[in-house]
Amino acid sequence: MKKLLIVFIGVLLSACSNDDPKAIKGLEHSDLYLNLKDKGFTDESNVTDLGVSHINQKESFGAKYQVSSIGTSKYLYGYTASVTADYDLSKNIDANQFLQFVTTLPYEGSQPEVIRLWVENNYNETSKDTIIGGVKFELKSPTNFSRLLNVTKQ
Repeated sequence: MKKLLIVFIGVLLSACSNDDPKAIKGLEHSDLYLNLKDKGFTDESNVTDLGVSHINQKESFGAKYQVSSIGTSKYLYGYTASVTADYDLSKNIDANQFLQFVTTLPYEGSQPEVIRLWVENNYNETSKDTIIGGVKFELKSPTNFSRLLNVTKQ
């Protein structure tokens, strides 16, 4: 009887687990959008039966910074960060540091300094990607006037 009760409790606990297999483990949706709000970004959220999305935006010195994220009210499934401007971004330190910031939020298995350096070193590459701790980072520079970063769980 004790073994059966222990097995039942184990099954019950795993069924009630708060882990979402589609989510970036250890990074909550609010970790992203609240950090951006603290940096002066606007926050527009959309809640549906399918989930929650946030669009955070900010304009600074003629550049537009945007982060679009999807998930649930708690879990973050992925996000896209972009910078666009009407001038050459190839040497723009602010844009580079913005992309470094949005990649260094801690999650289970993250390596903030490794990914920060990866962004810094690949900022002007046409297209690069890497996986750290089960999270894929894709950095694209389609033109000198834009940068795009996709972050998704693998």
